[in-house]
Order: sequence, then structure tokens, then C-alpha cells
Amino acid sequence: MRVLHVLANSSPDLNGYAIRSHDILKSQSESENIEPYVLTSPFYPERQSMADEVTIDGITYHRCVHPTHLKKNKKLLDKFVANIGRRRINITKERDSGIVKRRPVRYMMRRVLTPARLFARWVEERVLMQKLKREILAHISETNPAIIHAHTPYRVGLPALLAAKKCGLPFVYEMRGVWEDTAVINGRWKEGGIPYSRFRRLENKVLRNADRVICISEQLRLDAIERGVEAAKITIVNNAVNEKLVDDSSTDEPDEIEGLRQQLDKSNGIITIGYTGSIQPLEGLDILAMGVAELVERGNDVRLLVVGNAKGQTGLFEKCKSLGIAEKCVIIGPVPREHIKHYLKLIDIYAICRPGGFRVTQLVTPLKPFEAMLAGCPIIASNLPALTEAIQDKETGMFFEAGNHLALATTLETMIDSADLRTRLASQAKDWVLAERTWKIMVKRYTKVYLELFRDTS
Repeated sequence: MRVLHVLANSSPDLNGYAIRSHDILKSQSESENIEPYVLTSPFYPERQSMADEVTIDGITYHRCVHPTHLKKNKKLLDKFVANIGRRRINITKERDSGIVKRRPVRYMMRRVLTPARLFARWVEERVLMQKLKREILAHISETNPAIIHAHTPYRVGLPALLAAKKCGLPFVYEMRGVWEDTAVINGRWKEGGIPYSRFRRLENKVLRNADRVICISEQLRLDAIERGVEAAKITIVNNAVNEKLVDDSSTDEPDEIEGLRQQLDKSNGIITIGYTGSIQPLEGLDILAMGVAELVERGNDVRLLVVGNAKGQTGLFEKCKSLGIAEKCVIIGPVPREHIKHYLKLIDIYAICRPGGFRVTQLVTPLKPFEAMLAGCPIIASNLPALTEAIQDKETGMFFEAGNHLALATTLETMIDSADLRTRLASQAKDWVLAERTWKIMVKRYTKVYLELFRDTS
């Protein structure tokens, strides 16, 4: 059965969305029942990775390309959107270089012309969604899929839904998060504002009109029901891991690992508290830094290792510096996906410190706890509903009160003081994730959904 997957972004990017997507596609390609075919959206002009077709692990990522990356744009609207893309690329380059040019006049004009900016973004979105719809229809005609499977957000889902309906194909929509609420916690939008409300309305439209909905957690399933989705249409396919992620038989150890061991003082048995993933507000790394500072204040000699993306590293290091623990912190990355296992081996306690009080942290279960479990790391995590789905307190990890760095420090001390506790939690967590949360297991849930839809429409 051929399934056309439509994605917002993908490998070779290293974000959680791309990693989950690739693991799903790889597992489906290895199954006997599914032949995945992939098309990505044109919504990231600043990422050259989303313009170049690439094959990774046998999965070919076909691209719907933003007009910015095309040599010629004949239509006026395409030229308009291409100019928007070029401005976005320039802003990204400035930000990544660490040198942000101050343009007071331009800043004031942007404030004054906010309605015009919103209109321009609306035009850009409409043009790109129409472009994606045409591309989907072309790929349907070329590949003849049995099912269309789109992944959040609605900018991907709505064009895929319309294309599927036009061709009379069943449509599956995968809800991986609440993107509008992520924008709130990152400071981009205000809850209830125009962009937020519009995003949520269109997301709901896709969810309600899908033939089947996939959710990555029970909390998201409940949220989808509140949005008006029939409970019978929803299937949970949790985040999971590829067992080969920590396979010792492949990939030589990177040269920098030995230097890291020395920085972390591993030869003297110093405990390393670690985290791997994006550095953004919803991950609560400021809470983690404060917890480590409290540990040091209490007389514990520990180290903090953060392996993340480049964005946010400077701010996190400045936070550690202000807390007086800069010399005990190592902040690096990004690192190749195949190398992450070597960095996980350096971590004695893996910390997930997402703050409470935000819908996204309450509802969305990240990938990182499963990866840490597979690597044999004992986990400490915020006591949030989405995380309690992935971790069993005092069985496969330990919880602390979300947002409370003092409670974090106290729970960390409990784990630091008992090597037996750390060993037991790590062993039980690894056994559980191998039994319950591998992609070989999860792919069967996709197959069941597809076969049910295929039979219903045959």
C-alpha cells in the first residue's frame, strides 16, 4: 500500500519533527504492508535543506520549493513571495552570525505598518498553500497512492486535505503538537490574538474533516476531542525510538568525546546532569540551570552537559554565568544524529525540566525521554501530564514539581546519593522502552489505521 506523506519539514534537519518523521518513514519502508512516499512543504525559505531533494536511509524527500529558491518566477504573486523569503533568509543569517544590525527607522516602520505585514504574511501563506496543493495533486497523479497522510500544522494539512478530497482518497491527519501555543511560549504570539485564533480555527478545520486523526499522546487525544473530533476517529501513535540509535556496533566515537570526558571530570566520578535537544523556553533549561546552581550551593560537585542547537546557547551560558556555575557547564551542539549516543553515555542523570502553566508542555510528549531511556540514562522530569504518560515515577524515572528548581535539586540529590537507584531506574526504563516504545511496535498502529481506511473506501 503506497502512502503519500506530506510534511512541514524533514531530514536532514535535526528537530524533533524531522526525527520522528524519518523514524516513521524508515519503519514503514521496512514493513511488508506500506510503501511511503514523501513530499515536504515550501514554508521554510531560510533552510536550504528544504529546497534540495535528498535520499537518506532509502527514503527520498521530494520538495515543494519556496519561490525564493526558483531561478524564475513568472507570476507577480510568486515574485512577491520570493522577496519575502529573501528578507527572511537575510534576517536568519544575521541572527545566526550573532551580529544583529540595529535599524531603528525600519523597526518603527514595522510597528506602524503591522496590518500591512500581517496582510503580506497572509498572501504568502495563501500562495504557498496553493502551490503545495498543486504539487500534491501532481504527485498523486504520478505515484497513485492509496492514502494521503499529512502531518501538522494546517499549512500542510489543509492543502493535503483538499487534494485528497478532490481525488477521492482517504485522508489521515497527524496531530503532533499545538503549534499556536508553542508560538505563545516562545513570545511570538499572544494567546487569543489574531494570528493565534486564526491558526487554531484552521487547525480545527483540518482535524474535524480528516477521515482519521493520529495523536502522539493521550493528552493530545483529549484535546482533539475538545476541538470537535469524533473520538472513534482518533488513534494514538506515541513517540518512540529506533533500537539502533544506541547500537555500539556502528559509528566511531567522535574525536571531541575524550575532551568532553576531561571537561566533565569523568575520571574522578563526578556526576553529569545532562540534556539533549532544542534550547528554547518550553524546555525549561533556565530551571535546570537554577537547580544545578542550588545543588552546588548545597555542596554537591556536579557538572551540567547540554547538547543542543546553536540558537539559545549564548543565552543559556549567560544564565549559568549569572548563577556562578559557568565553569561547571558545558554547552555544545548541534551534533550529527548518529553521534548522539556517545553524548548520552556521558550523562549520569538525564533532566527534562519543561515548565508548567502552558498548554504545549501539558499536552505534548517529547521524543527525548525515550531516547534517554534507550541509552540507559536514569531520568528526572517535571510532573506534567504529557510526561507522566512516558515515565513511571520511581519505576522508570523520578518526578519533581514543575517549575520548582528547589524541588528539582532535592530530587537530583536523591539520585546522586544512590548509585543503586540510578542503576535500577535506568535498567527498568530501558526494558520498558524496548517492550513498549519502539517504532517496530508503533508502525503496526499506522498499518491498522491505513488498512481500515482502505477497506472502508474499497
